[in-house]
Amino acid sequence: MKAVAAVRVFAAALFCCSATGVVAAVMQPEASQAFDRYASLVEQEINRPGPFLKLDLQPDVKRRVLAGEVVVVPRQELDHGNQIGAPHAIIHDWQGFVFVPGATLDQLSSALLDYSRYPQYYKPDVIAARLVSDNGSSRRVFLRLYRRLVFPVVLNTEYDVQYVRLGPNQQTMMSKSTHIGEVRHPNGDLNDEEPPGHGFGFLWRLNSYWKFEQVKGGVIAECRAISLTRDIPYGFSWALRDVVEHFPQDSMARTLEGTRRAGLEGPAATTSENRRSR
Repeated sequence: MKAVAAVRVFAAALFCCSATGVVAAVMQPEASQAFDRYASLVEQEINRPGPFLKLDLQPDVKRRVLAGEVVVVPRQELDHGNQIGAPHAIIHDWQGFVFVPGATLDQLSSALLDYSRYPQYYKPDVIAARLVSDNGSSRRVFLRLYRRLVFPVVLNTEYDVQYVRLGPNQQTMMSKSTHIGEVRHPNGDLNDEEPPGHGFGFLWRLNSYWKFEQVKGGVIAECRAISLTRDIPYGFSWALRDVVEHFPQDSMARTLEGTRRAGLEGPAATTSENRRSR
């Protein structure tokens, strides 16, 4: 509750100061370049030889996940032992795990390709979704994201999404944002956006790296998400840095819960359940 209150104070401060332009933020090219460098290190780590799921290296955490817990942990990659700094920005890095009981990999994969149902699966964060283009294993997807703090924030986002099936029991999905535009008036025209990299700076870049593995009794989903946001406005760092840096943790947890919901409520799962009930 304290964290929620602090985020609301932060949002209120941004809102109150916005008329003067004090909190207006612009993503610097150096920050975007730092994010790209960080993403390359994450991808190197993901592709290193080892177990398909990082969860298999953490047996205690795996037991919690298989018991139904959604687990989210912080991650960090170093560049030759050094942290990567993003000027006037923060790079967030979280990894999460969830178990979808009773689902098959085919069922979950089909549900995740049904973008029209994302507002149902990922409510309240996703309020609109659609497939923009499909080139087989690569897709371009539009998501309209919603977050309410003291005032509503709506983001129009697009992603390049790549799916790779590695066999009957394993699949990967990589999603990289190609456009994030903050809606100027969330209660008005939702297509009227700030230019990318402008606005309050709640989200500038987002990459998500998913792995799915069918195991006994269901499917384990593992997600590594890195994002780029504005830094804390001057004068608020002492009170709010920890809260704001952990804010993506909540988003990760809700995304994992939504993915489990997709596996349990998707069309394939519903059909399977109807067959069992006959």
